[in-house]
Amino acid sequence: MRVFICVAVLLASIAAPVSLTAHDHWFDAADLYPQVGVGINLEVCGGHYYPESSFAVKEKVLGKIYVTGPAGTGELSTSKGDKRHTAAVILYSPGVHIFRLAMKRPGMEDPLYELKAIMVVGDGEDDPDRYQTGVGLEIVPFAPVSGTVPGGDLPVHVMLDGKPVECEITVIPAEGRTAHYRAGTEEPTRIKTGKPGKYLVTASVGKRGCSLVFQVGRPGGEK
Repeated sequence: MRVFICVAVLLASIAAPVSLTAHDHWFDAADLYPQVGVGINLEVCGGHYYPESSFAVKEKVLGKIYVTGPAGTGELSTSKGDKRHTAAVILYSPGVHIFRLAMKRPGMEDPLYELKAIMVVGDGEDDPDRYQTGVGLEIVPFAPVSGTVPGGDLPVHVMLDGKPVECEITVIPAEGRTAHYRAGTEEPTRIKTGKPGKYLVTASVGKRGCSLVFQVGRPGGEK
């Protein structure tokens, strides 16, 4: 399948008494708003100090990366490094593409955590109606991620199989202070933004965690 990348990155963080779930996990890419036909690396990162990745999870836990865009859904292959897994992607279709990954241990029914990234390619429409997958635990923005600005906000719900859930949300900017919010099932939670750059959003319900990464401000100030 021809692939595209639009980033708001979904990542997973978990509260469970095991070393794997004691860390944050997230997608990352050098450019979250790439141009059509430009190759880019999508990375699966993990660690305590976003945005610095400190380890690569075991392949038996990693699972598969799926991407859904205008041309349908495809699967990405990855290569393992010391501190991250990397998928090489070339984006041919303008618009929104959703990347998702469910990490789980062999024999477990539910994922430990679920990563998600929203990438907007070229001059395609950034349509928030396409952000929700309806599968598993995910953080879903209800406004275009490309429209976020410094000092603004981004409304989000935490969804489990398509339904809003109550939980704690943590927002970690690449530069700035970590913030905490309480998500409800009625009105979306409005995440405040500060400086331009990438933001990691994590949430957990029971022993399941999830993450999303998005970027405030397009490179070069483009809209």
